[in-house]
Amino acid sequence: MSRLKDKLSLSSKYSQQNSPFLIQTTGTTIALNLSEVRMKTLIVYQSNYGQTQKIAEKMEAELKLSMKTDDELDILELSKHQSLEKINYPVDRIIVGTPVYTSRFPKQILKWMGVNSELLKSTEVNFFTVSLNAADPNPSARKADDYLLLKLCEQSSLTPSFVASFAGSLEYTKYGFIIKFIMKRISRKAGGPTDTSKNHEMTNWKMVSDFVSAINKNDVRSEFYFQNRFLSELNPQLNDSRYQTRVKDILSGRPVCS
Repeated sequence: MSRLKDKLSLSSKYSQQNSPFLIQTTGTTIALNLSEVRMKTLIVYQSNYGQTQKIAEKMEAELKLSMKTDDELDILELSKHQSLEKINYPVDRIIVGTPVYTSRFPKQILKWMGVNSELLKSTEVNFFTVSLNAADPNPSARKADDYLLLKLCEQSSLTPSFVASFAGSLEYTKYGFIIKFIMKRISRKAGGPTDTSKNHEMTNWKMVSDFVSAINKNDVRSEFYFQNRFLSELNPQLNDSRYQTRVKDILSGRPVCS
């Protein structure tokens, strides 16, 4: 969509995918149906134990169901030792997915966003994180989910359109002794599964589908829309002045130090 917006100066936000727009050119008014516009989508993710990959591939499948004949969709998996290159073709929207470990993001995903910062800043970008924290039912965990998404925005210097925090999985059978011990303690504290003889998937797949649908429809009323998540009157953190400042700085594009 970015190429079209550059040419015709369209607003980047619209409430429904099929809404017609009237575009004023030199003495001529053109009615444009956005559902007929060709869309190029790129999904980028890093996955250490496989759950972020499963979620990214679910999104790929969901997007393919709604693709028009001329639409294009690419999916890019980043590995730890992969050489990073700039995306050298035009993209209309990008979905970036990252796992979270001890409140940190993999260095490779952050490096990729740095290498492709020019493209990301001129394109619709959307974020999703995958963590054990998102499976924790405690209210404090929701605050932590928000913190992680804001941290990702700050570290990438990007303002996403839509964001989501997905519960991942406990891959006990893939962990080494120390990681297994740590993850079991964390899960026990949150009331989660502690049987280390098998893996435990906690991802809400309907939530993944709803996230893709919100992006596809550009549904600004959705709970996944950035402003709705972080500036909703129902968000108790709005009473925190530092929180308000962080969100406003991200929306304004000002650099933030976390």
